[in-house]
Amino acid sequence: MEFTAKNELQTAIIAKNLAKAIGKNKPIIYLSGNLGAGKTAFARSFIRFFGFKKVKSPTYAIVEPYENSKIKIYHFDFYRLSDFEELELIGVREYFDNICLIEWAENFSTHLPKSDLQINLTGEVGRIINISANTTLGEKLLKKL
Repeated sequence: MEFTAKNELQTAIIAKNLAKAIGKNKPIIYLSGNLGAGKTAFARSFIRFFGFKKVKSPTYAIVEPYENSKIKIYHFDFYRLSDFEELELIGVREYFDNICLIEWAENFSTHLPKSDLQINLTGEVGRIINISANTTLGEKLLKKL
């Protein structure tokens, strides 16, 4: 499924519509695109849909947790990592039973579970957002968009 977002507000609307489609599901979502393509902006809008006001980039922390009594979301950024062992040290596999947004997953795709949804962002102005399903859950979520 392909969307065109002319600005950050339209990117936010697409992200929030996806968040709304999630319901009680716990997908693993890979976010791909060049630096500046809007991966973090997309993730920020997605996370804010669930009531989290302060959402920051996990670039230096590797993972930013967002938890409340209703939901757990983990936002990862693997851009600065060079060795999967660094992820093993933080117990990365324990996070995958929750909603996970993973930027730069392609750096470690052979070590990670298959994503339910793959989101590719291209362009800077007139951003193209392509969302594809890799699992039955992913297909179910795409149908709700």
